[in-house]
Amino acid sequence: MKKFYVPMFLALFCFISFSLISPKITHAAQSITTYLPDFGSNCKVTFHVSSDYNVYPEVNYIDSYVESNGKCSRIYYKLILAFPTYDYQIFTGYFSYLTPTKRFDISKLYTTTEVNAKIYLVTYKTADYTKPTSILPIPLKIHPRGPYAPLSVIIEDEMSELDSD
Repeated sequence: MKKFYVPMFLALFCFISFSLISPKITHAAQSITTYLPDFGSNCKVTFHVSSDYNVYPEVNYIDSYVESNGKCSRIYYKLILAFPTYDYQIFTGYFSYLTPTKRFDISKLYTTTEVNAKIYLVTYKTADYTKPTSILPIPLKIHPRGPYAPLSVIIEDEMSELDSD
């Protein structure tokens, strides 16, 4: 009977320890898989984004990449982080099997309200990036990240602190 309690106690101790030590915020991922017949009869691509729908202030980068099943001809693409009224950041390139990971930098994005955004994969047959063959969106909600503080305001604040000393 004593042999049963020791492993049970160790398992419980490990479980509690790991649940207390592990980070409180986890960032899941999203992906879309689809067939692109313009690039081969069995061409299948998966578009990956490193964030789940909610992007919290602690997140400064969103990684994205695209992979195929290896049955695709050359695919020209744009990866676009877009907001309702403008495109924030755009990457372009081409691939047949796997794109390099593209990192969208949102560390300097300031907002006091939630912002609905999307990362788009737009595919093209040619390098002139005209006539898209498909557009795949992954939606995001970027949570408030604090107000924008231009350098002039920061300097003003620092100067006023010096004057008060």
